[in-house]
Amino acid sequence: MRRLFHITLAIFAGLFLLTSCSKKKSGFTNRLYHNTTSHYNWYFNASEIMRLTKEQVWTSKEEDYLELLPVYVMPTEEGAKNLYPQMDEVIEKCSTVIDRHSMEISKKEHNKWIDDCYLMIGVANFYKGQYAKSEEMSSYVAKKYKGQSSRFEAAIWLARTYIEQERYGKAATVLSVVEDDNSKDRPKGFAWQLEAVKAQMMLRQNRYKDAIPYLEDASILCTDKQMKARLTYILAQVYNIEGRNANAISAYETVVDLKPDYEMEFYAKISQALAFDRKLDSKKIKDMLLKMANDEKNEEYYDQIYYALADIEIEEQNIPQGVDYLKTSIRTSIDNPVQKGKSYLRLAELNFADRNYVLAKNYYDSTATILPEDFPNYKSIVAKANSLNDLVNNLEIVSTNDSLIALASLDEKDRDKKILKIMAQLEAEKEQKRQEELDALERLQNRPNFSSGGSSGSGRKWYFYNTNALSSGFTEFKSRWGDRPNEDNWRRSMKTDINLSGPLQGIPSDSLLANVGADEEEKTLEDYLEELPLDAGEMDAAHYAVIEALYDIGTIYKERLQDDDNAIESFLRITNDYDTSSYSLPAHYQLYRIYVEKEESGGFVGTGFRDNSMYYKTVILADYPDSEFAKLITNPEYITDKNRNIEEERKAYESTYKKYSRRQYTDVLLACNTVIRDEPNNNYLSKYYLIKALTIGAQKQPEAYETLLREIIAKFRGTEEADKAAELLGNLNELKAQLARDEKKANGKDSDEDLSVSTSEDNSAFAVNTSMYKVKDDSEHFFALIFPKAEDSSTDIKETIADFNSNSFRSENLRITNSFIDRDHQIIIVRSFGDKETAMNYFNTFAANQSTLKELNGKEYQTFVITTKNFTTLFRNKNADVYQAFFEQNYL
Repeated sequence: MRRLFHITLAIFAGLFLLTSCSKKKSGFTNRLYHNTTSHYNWYFNASEIMRLTKEQVWTSKEEDYLELLPVYVMPTEEGAKNLYPQMDEVIEKCSTVIDRHSMEISKKEHNKWIDDCYLMIGVANFYKGQYAKSEEMSSYVAKKYKGQSSRFEAAIWLARTYIEQERYGKAATVLSVVEDDNSKDRPKGFAWQLEAVKAQMMLRQNRYKDAIPYLEDASILCTDKQMKARLTYILAQVYNIEGRNANAISAYETVVDLKPDYEMEFYAKISQALAFDRKLDSKKIKDMLLKMANDEKNEEYYDQIYYALADIEIEEQNIPQGVDYLKTSIRTSIDNPVQKGKSYLRLAELNFADRNYVLAKNYYDSTATILPEDFPNYKSIVAKANSLNDLVNNLEIVSTNDSLIALASLDEKDRDKKILKIMAQLEAEKEQKRQEELDALERLQNRPNFSSGGSSGSGRKWYFYNTNALSSGFTEFKSRWGDRPNEDNWRRSMKTDINLSGPLQGIPSDSLLANVGADEEEKTLEDYLEELPLDAGEMDAAHYAVIEALYDIGTIYKERLQDDDNAIESFLRITNDYDTSSYSLPAHYQLYRIYVEKEESGGFVGTGFRDNSMYYKTVILADYPDSEFAKLITNPEYITDKNRNIEEERKAYESTYKKYSRRQYTDVLLACNTVIRDEPNNNYLSKYYLIKALTIGAQKQPEAYETLLREIIAKFRGTEEADKAAELLGNLNELKAQLARDEKKANGKDSDEDLSVSTSEDNSAFAVNTSMYKVKDDSEHFFALIFPKAEDSSTDIKETIADFNSNSFRSENLRITNSFIDRDHQIIIVRSFGDKETAMNYFNTFAANQSTLKELNGKEYQTFVITTKNFTTLFRNKNADVYQAFFEQNYL
């Protein structure tokens, strides 16, 4: 009987299940079955995966709390790809619910989980970054299920999808519609979510002021603890951006009171300090930061704490204390190159503002080295560092040569006495440096975390296992001794010869030799005397170096650093001390332009003597009436007219060249002769000479052809046309020599007999007298590269060579400077090498390099090595071609 009962019950249960499985009937049992199965078998599991994924995204976030945070924590592009498996599983489970359990009967859905599944598919696609699919699902739910509460959440996700696609108008429309829907089924917590997404929309458009009211409402209404702290933190950041510092500090305090995770709490405290301004009382914030600096658990954040303290002190104009805190920030930085770079940058900016350009240059160099290239304004930081490098190099040239000139101008007795005094001073300074090095090492050894023994097991007590102590020790060492190569005898400060006439930092004449030769073992009085400009030619070269550097200094101040006052000082020295030099006129014009700009800006009142544009205008028009500068003053359109004239000259030359290519030689000669006779200032004059020579050669007039080639070489030395003429003349001489050999053979004479005589006669006009240059293999050498000023930037070439030196000659401590060798060519100098052998090793390595220097070597610029004495001769005579011949005879 009981068995029959169980069988009957099983049959009824089976019939019940069969009837309730139908999706086309909306009876109670059907709805119960499909709703229950949808929820507990599929949707619940999908929801758990989504919840765990969101937690994973939140806990794995890496954020810069000193930059404006986004409202929502989202995975990176790479992180989104890693979420694909979880999100695909969510989509699969929700799709199964829709496929198997949807009960849409007469256009009405009777399974209450279907809309939620559609929405969750949209959310999963959102996290995958597939916004088109996310938009489709969210939009479908919002429109299809207007009577369900899911439409509110769907509107939020649809708006977020539009925001990610930067379709802000669409997002605003969606939010406006859902905001007006005040139905009773509006979900709990929807109000703060609506304000949050509006805030995100404003922030993504950089509409910070408009975002504030939404952030204020969202942070007040939010019931989620983590999100409330985040919204409040973002609100504080936006207050700070808008200059509402007091509101920002108050909001950051609220964040701390909300007790978020430690990192956000720490940065909320730091950000309070960074938001400080002088209208507020700083004591409370400084006390808080100092307390944080005494807490060992903040060890990895010390650099940021001291940076914040520095920020307050600088804001309150306590600059020395602020500078000390910045140096402490650098010293305590463990593994945060961005913060260290920011501290260096702040020191650079402070020194730059005070016109301490040498110190500013050093700090900008450190900043550019440490900061990553994607740091905001990194390129402008590097540009300023390069400008200051150029400035300091030129300042050193002026200082060094002024000191050399002053020493060389003394009578012999006083000069020798002063040099001996400086040599004694140098020896004393060497001893002082040695003692300072020993003191620094002793301080490191006596630190509590420095041990001469091994690790005690914790890995923290031994100095070299303590990253903070290591970093601090390294920073202290570097700040005192600079960058040192990893080599023996690193403390020997006198290893490599440095030319006395090379650029040194701001040295007064009394201490000149304290730095000159500072890397040598020892020098005698005779060594120093040999490097002074004691004859007239060397003295002229030293003065010329000063003039050129002064003009470069003035230009850098004026054009690149916008420091007119220092520019005026530099240009004035040229006009006062070197008024007969070729730089006097351009210096006068630069002063004229500076005062014009000052006067036009308004508010400038000079004394009425030399500090006004009229004075320099009068000098230029009176003393240099035919100069281009005079024309620029009298005719503001002069440059435009000149460019128009050059363009006309170019077209005329191109027309002549076309006639030459068509062999219309009579017309070519007529055009060339007209220009040569009537237009001595034609910008294409050398080209007309060359094309005339080619035309005469084509007409088989060898003597006139040779004469004109020689004239081109003499008139236009250093130009492409002169080089081409020399090449053609060489071909002509070779042809003449071959004809002579053929003639001798035809006459039955020995082909080599007396050939050297005829050849030497043919080339006698081109024999180069190199006797002014002397061979001295054991002397100090420079490497030189000469290039046309119009072709390349000296800064670019210097940077390329610096990269090569860093890669191939890191330990040589080489220095790079540049100057003009003549009106049209610049020279780059790499200094210095102890003798010919080491210089030629550099020369050959330079020439063979096909990586860093591939492009530079491909341009076939003139390169050579040269002793310091020969360089002085070269600089005075401007005859690079003569020295090139000497170099090829004695070095190659």
